[in-house]
Formats: sequence, C-alpha cells, structure tokens
Amino acid sequence: MDRLIRNLGDNISERHDIDPEGRVAGLIVDTPSSFASSASSASTDHRYTLIKACVEAFRSAFTLPFSSALNLHFHCLLAFTRPPVPRGLYDTVNTILVVGHEKLNVEMHRTYGSRMTVIKIPKSGGVVELDAPYRHRVHVHQLHHYMYGPPLTPPPGLPPSTHASAGGETALDMHLAPSSSVIGFDELTIYRIGEESMAPSSALPIGAVRTVSEMQPVRIDPASPASGLFNAILALLAPPYHEDEAERYDEEVLDLPVVGFLAVMNIDVPNRRMTVLSPSPGSFAGRTAILGSFEWSEQ
Repeated sequence: MDRLIRNLGDNISERHDIDPEGRVAGLIVDTPSSFASSASSASTDHRYTLIKACVEAFRSAFTLPFSSALNLHFHCLLAFTRPPVPRGLYDTVNTILVVGHEKLNVEMHRTYGSRMTVIKIPKSGGVVELDAPYRHRVHVHQLHHYMYGPPLTPPPGLPPSTHASAGGETALDMHLAPSSSVIGFDELTIYRIGEESMAPSSALPIGAVRTVSEMQPVRIDPASPASGLFNAILALLAPPYHEDEAERYDEEVLDLPVVGFLAVMNIDVPNRRMTVLSPSPGSFAGRTAILGSFEWSEQ
C-alpha cells in the first residue's frame, strides 16, 4: 500500500506540472477510516503507518510556485486554499484535520505538531460507524453491479410479451449478463501481494533472516489447495510497459494499472482449467492478475 500511495503522489505531481490552475487550487486527500483502524493493533510501530505514508508522499509531491493547502482527513473533511505566496513558504502539506478520533489526534500532534498545524474537529453525534457486516453487503452489491450492470428499463410502450423470459415466465427485471470463460491454468499468471502471502518469521529456521520483500509478488499455483482462488476476485492488470522480457523488472506488476476484475467460479484441477466471469468476453491468454481478499459468489 505504501508503494501505491507514493505512486499516487508522483502521478498527481506530474499532473500539476501541466495543469497550473489545478496546481494553484490545491487538493483534498481524504483518507479512509480503515487507515486509522490499526490503532487497535498491539504493534506500536505499525500504528497509522498508511496515514504517515500519505503525509510524506504528498509533502514531496507539492513543491509548487504557489500555495496549495493540503488537508489529510479522516472521516470526510473539506479542504481550503490559501492566496498565492512566494515559492517555498507554503509548498508542502501544512494542515492535518482529524475528525472525532482522540488517539489519532494525539499521535498526529506528537509526530507532526512541530512542523504543521493539526486540528481536531468534533464528530457529529449522528454519525454511525460502518460495521463489518454492512461493509460486506456493500462489497457484494458493488461486485454484483459490476458483473450484471444496473436493471434495464424497457422503452415506453413495449408490450410485456416481448420482455426477456426465463423458464416460460416473464422476468421482472432485465439485466445484462456476465461472460463465462474457461481458461487454462497456464494462460493467466496470478500473483498474491502482501505479508499474508508469506510464511511468518516464526516459521523460519533459527538464525535465518527473511530476504524476500513483503511487497514482492508471489506467484500462485491454481492447482494448490491453498491457492484460495475459488470464488475469489482477481484484478486484471494492463499489459506490461516493456514488451521485451529483458527490460522488465521483478516487481513490475506493482506498477501496472488495473483494467478490470474477474470472478473465479470453478477450478477444475484434473484438467487444469478454471471458469471465470467477466462483464464482457475477451481473451486472457498471456495476461496477469492479482489476487486480493475479496470473494464473491452468485446468489
């Protein structure tokens, strides 16, 4: 995640190099509340790591001729801008707004209080924290919407007899349908990224030191019972920047943009094939995908 945040900061900096009006207007960085959820972790060093990564990434991205007041906010805040000033006076992040999170406010004051303004804003009493079951329902709905699209409204005056039917009965709702494709295990290269893809340090031999980066992509064997591919959502990546194999680097998949998503519906290990759903048909031979933590199955 740190790498993605740094890439985002670099991309915004490049965008502002060719967009003077956007550069002067400033920017809102709205961090999700999940970035602060690590406060409950027992590891003190890991607390608010992603929030701090945002601060550092956007501090280095905004060395501008004019002021851009950048606000990192937690639980939705609005940004503000300053009048133009000489270069170097307000050329980095100078304000952090924290909404209703006392521990986070204390941590931000301790870390950044001497360099920038940290402001705590009270949270409205009507705000309700989103629990895990609600987030799961939203994820399921969004994935279904991605695969099937919104309900289609027939044109006015269309007779009911011409509606799509299933089993001899007129369907109440008309939807698009995803495309089902059967692909071989060797056609699609799948990686898992992150610490959860690696054995814990306690499992290493005594005296051994981990030499693999926690962000290094680990290739998945779909035939392995521990692959976790069944009902998994895969992020399909764009083709690599360098067609020449000699010019590619080991972690190139971390920098490739996501162009779509696939849902793994079935895995046929004896025949080394798997069935995937996608919003539209296409060939996935030679493509690369990333396995995350989302799962989805048709209801």
